[in-house]
Amino acid sequence: MLSLTSVAKQSNTSSLPASSPSLQAARLATPFQGVNQTPVPVVIARGSGTLTTADAAAIERLTTGLARVPRVQQVKNLGTSRDRQAVQLQVLATINLGTQGPAQQLVTGLRRAIRAGVLPGDLHAHLAGTVAAQADARPAIERSTWARTCPSCSS
Repeated sequence: MLSLTSVAKQSNTSSLPASSPSLQAARLATPFQGVNQTPVPVVIARGSGTLTTADAAAIERLTTGLARVPRVQQVKNLGTSRDRQAVQLQVLATINLGTQGPAQQLVTGLRRAIRAGVLPGDLHAHLAGTVAAQADARPAIERSTWARTCPSCSS
């Protein structure tokens, strides 16, 4: 399985010198995520006011729900924002970024877990990062590609 790190290494880093800042950063990041793990950030934020104890309990339940999604290996709580209105989780998953199916399935599964998490009132959770953005962009890219390959079909 390919991770975001391995895809980046395969496609871009072969021509970089070992002293390049991006390669140094990748080496430093290795202890925080496995070689075959792809991170998907989850931001949980309160619309107004600071997070409550009920919010903390709901976030813990959501963390457990996210961990049950297929291909998820771990969910880390990266901490609370300075204004105490948000928490960032990091989902670490094994997906093959070389094909769209697994990434799309992961994003769909994570969003189902978020909906099933039933967060209190003004608390909302959202996926962020490259994997979620690519999954969201895929339908538009497919429509655009279809329109270019078959202009009379889109009329």
